Amino acid sequence: MENKKALISFVSLGCDKNSIDSEIMLKLLADHHYEITKYDEEADVIVVNTCAFINDAKEESINTIIEMGGYKEDGNCKALVVTGCLAQRYADDILRELPEVDAVVGTGSYEKIVQVVDEVLAKKEETAPVKVLDPLEERNLEVTDREIITPGYFEYLKIAEGCNNHCTYCIIPKLRGRYRSRSREAILKEAKALADSGVKELMIVAQDITKYGIDLYESYRLPDLLRELCRIDGLEWIRLLYCYPEDVTDELIEVMASEEKIVHYIDIPIQHCSDTVLKRMARHHNKQMLCELLEKLRSRIPDIAIRTTLITGFPGETEEEFTEMMDFVRENRFDRLGVFKYSQEENTAAALMKDQIDEDVKEEREAKLMELQKDISSEISASLIGMELTALIEGRIPEEEEEEGVMVYSARTWRDAPDIDGFIFITSDRELNSGDMVRCRVVGSYEYDLNIANRITLVRVVLVPVFAVLYLTDWLAEPVKSWVCLAVFLIASLSDFVDGQLARRLHIVTDFGKFMDPLADKLLVATALICLTGSGVIPAWVSVILIGREFVISGFRLIAAEKGVVIAAGIWGKAKTMTQMIAVIMLLSPITALWFRVIALVLLYASVALSLISVADYMVRNKAVLEDSGE
Repeated sequence: MENKKALISFVSLGCDKNSIDSEIMLKLLADHHYEITKYDEEADVIVVNTCAFINDAKEESINTIIEMGGYKEDGNCKALVVTGCLAQRYADDILRELPEVDAVVGTGSYEKIVQVVDEVLAKKEETAPVKVLDPLEERNLEVTDREIITPGYFEYLKIAEGCNNHCTYCIIPKLRGRYRSRSREAILKEAKALADSGVKELMIVAQDITKYGIDLYESYRLPDLLRELCRIDGLEWIRLLYCYPEDVTDELIEVMASEEKIVHYIDIPIQHCSDTVLKRMARHHNKQMLCELLEKLRSRIPDIAIRTTLITGFPGETEEEFTEMMDFVRENRFDRLGVFKYSQEENTAAALMKDQIDEDVKEEREAKLMELQKDISSEISASLIGMELTALIEGRIPEEEEEEGVMVYSARTWRDAPDIDGFIFITSDRELNSGDMVRCRVVGSYEYDLNIANRITLVRVVLVPVFAVLYLTDWLAEPVKSWVCLAVFLIASLSDFVDGQLARRLHIVTDFGKFMDPLADKLLVATALICLTGSGVIPAWVSVILIGREFVISGFRLIAAEKGVVIAAGIWGKAKTMTQMIAVIMLLSPITALWFRVIALVLLYASVALSLISVADYMVRNKAVLEDSGE
């Protein structure tokens, strides 16, 4: 096989800045005659661009690497390349612990991705893995060509790389290097190319966009850059993300207020409001400064939507300091709020601080903040009812269409950044396209956690007792009873596919969904097995093994999660799930033909065997995790 014909797929994890890096690497590969595919199973080379900002991000990255490595056996993959922050931070660990990885490429070496892919495709099996970790500051930031992986009507524009803030909890300066602004010329060239390609909404990003220009021009030049970006034809919305509060100047506020293309939205990560905590974090603002800034923004731009992020459980955070943060949120009523539990990252100053907070305390405080914000968000959303807003169409949602001729679309207003904020759902009697700008009137609202995907999950939870009641009572006569029970089970099972697809496609994955979705699945299958056992269709020991397997695997995953490891489902587990589902559906069916029942029972007993094999497979593949947990 010639390298130039190889198929390459990319999995991009983490933040929008990482997505831009993925697009740059994709363009370099495409220009060197590699073919790009979105199907991982058919790719000759899979590149995983990872994140390592906090423990959850590391877990997701490791989980994805393991999952993609599976395509060496179950797909066409001949080489697995790991790039990004995890590769920069743990290159040697990755190569030692994950033998399926053929190369690691650090965040300062993206320009060498073609060379690396050439090498891993050409190398023989016994050849050592490739490791490329160039000095971070040597990376060329003036590259403007990208292979767009967003929908095309919105894009991110990175104006700087690295960070000089050195917050005590943050590893980013070690992963991305010192703060380096891109040249004004390169930024404008890239922005114009994006606009010419059809991009309507441009998100300005960096680790800290407010410091733009300080290194190149010895002064803050973000306001000047924004004025020039606003002159580019085709762009309709320009959105500011990652503005550090101490550098949001009066000039910047004035540009936001006066330039029509700059949406009245700003993302200001404050992390805390208590002066004592902020000092331990090595942040450069204080509570009074925050209050004055919020007052300025709302006074000059009354309809501005303000997003921020907070950290709970920072080392030494007292109950009084947490209460102070709750009061601050209650008083200042942020339009959008994200909360993170403090993650103790090695090689950071905060990791060595005394008075580390217990995980359960962090979680409790996070939950309290999010519950408070839920009420605030609901009130703010309700206050928009009756208003006319401009919205950008994201896509059509046929599953929500109840009336013939009336179509339902997901969209975002200027108050909603993609991936991190919510959606507005629009009904229309005319067909709309993704990327269209429309005017709409707000007629209702609901809590942000109960999005469409989560509502579908809740429907599945409700269908579980409905199925049980129908199956265990004689309200309906046979064969109607069996057909109805089968229909309820099939609808509930189908909802498992639909809610996951919607959550990923619409970028509305929530903590509620991540918790409730697998729980609803286990409740549904366990209930069906118990009902079949109670009616004498299957023996009790079969249900005990099938249900018990779920408890064993779930417990094992919890042990792994405590060690910061996410265990991906194996091929045996996937085969068990599929075989078990088909068997249950056949056994619920009113079809009584002998051949049909024999096939159903064969599949059922096969799923029992696969359950035992999959447990053994988990133990063997992840032996190190179990051994470490027993020490």
